Amino acid sequence: METAGTAAGLMCGVAAAVCYELGYVAQAGDARQVEDDRPGLLLRLARRPAWLGATALVGGGLLLQLLALHFAPLSVVQPALVLGLGLLVVLAERRLGERLARRGRLAVAAVALGVLLIALGGETDGATAAAHPAPVLGAFAVLGVIALAVAHGGRRPRLLVLAAGLGEAWAVITAKLAVTDLADGALASAAGWGAAAAAAGLLALNAEMTGLQKVPATIAGPLVLVTSAGVPVLLAPAAVGERWASPPAVLAGLALVVAAAVVLGGARVTQAAAV
Repeated sequence: METAGTAAGLMCGVAAAVCYELGYVAQAGDARQVEDDRPGLLLRLARRPAWLGATALVGGGLLLQLLALHFAPLSVVQPALVLGLGLLVVLAERRLGERLARRGRLAVAAVALGVLLIALGGETDGATAAAHPAPVLGAFAVLGVIALAVAHGGRRPRLLVLAAGLGEAWAVITAKLAVTDLADGALASAAGWGAAAAAAGLLALNAEMTGLQKVPATIAGPLVLVTSAGVPVLLAPAAVGERWASPPAVLAGLALVVAAAVVLGGARVTQAAAV
């Protein structure tokens, strides 16, 4: 991948992260005003102007992310999105009154370090390996459906948030395949992958909004981001044919990110008056 394209993808990824976090905190605040976790939550939220405005901002982030995926590999774009975690923590504290304990803040810092390792080790030189997306995405989809079913059946909101992250990760990989096929002129294939990405994204969004009714945004946001950023990088060689420049750095970064996510999953959040 040329340096200019990688730089453009990185900048678009950072801009997408800002849009995502601004919209995410607003979505979380509005979702909690709908004290109803029955199926169809998105339809009820869609009747709320404030939530629609926040979702439009997230949609802008999605467009920037797709543009970033056009210019740069998954292993560059996804880590860039996680850099918005710091902004998320600040916004959640000021707008939602959520304050992470010291342990949780250290976990967020560890995520940033892990992301840096992934970005440095994951950038490719343009060489690609043989990709086998169908079996990889099929197995991944089964895992996501199981997590979603267990979360809903056992009423486990944090597991529901994790399932949302898996759904978003699946959508990211299929979106990358759609963007690549579109650039190659394979319109039918691009449309198929794009439709699959949209369906997975909607399921993930519904799970995330439901989870946000019970889980603090300072916990849910990092868990979703870490999952949706780390999993695509891990699967990139098999799913989209990207080669890691430094596998040890990528694996070390992923291990650090996973450990930090575990800590965040059990982190405590104090609730103060929102600004």
